[in-house]
Amino acid sequence: MFADELLDRLPLRQCVTPSGEAVVPFAERKLLDWLSRPAQFQITRYGEGGQIHAASEAALGEAQALLREAYGELISFGQPVVHTWVCPREEQLMEPIMQVRVEAPRAHVLPVLGELKERNADLQEVELEPDRAVLRGEIRLAELLGYERAVEGLTGEPAHVVSRLARYQPASSGGMPGAGRWYS
Repeated sequence: MFADELLDRLPLRQCVTPSGEAVVPFAERKLLDWLSRPAQFQITRYGEGGQIHAASEAALGEAQALLREAYGELISFGQPVVHTWVCPREEQLMEPIMQVRVEAPRAHVLPVLGELKERNADLQEVELEPDRAVLRGEIRLAELLGYERAVEGLTGEPAHVVSRLARYQPASSGGMPGAGRWYS
């Protein structure tokens, strides 16, 4: 199930704060629209600063890099958070579920798979090839955050992780529903 708002399709959020000489140019909507990639991330004005709405952790990183290139050290970022919303029809908190595809060296398939299982992924397919493994499944966005860095730490090699929003579903009852996982 999707929310009705276009920005709800970009489920990862991060506040952006300009300072000094960046405050006035940051307030110009035309530049923020030009920097945005609507299918991957949208940068919007919000209060004195703005907010990045991103489709995935990789898209968030791309938006951060563009803003750093445009504003240098005059821009700072808050903690990313997973977007949730309350479905008025069902009166339930909804959280994003991501489709994920992970490609890693076959020699490291067990730690890569283990990390997905620890994050409660619903693994749907494992494809083993002579030199690589491809894993496909679904996972809560809150559980997916930091996965790529974790795999790189386990294997010493980068994994290729691609994710996209599959749907919103009622938030799980474990921990703080919908609060998302904060990371730095």
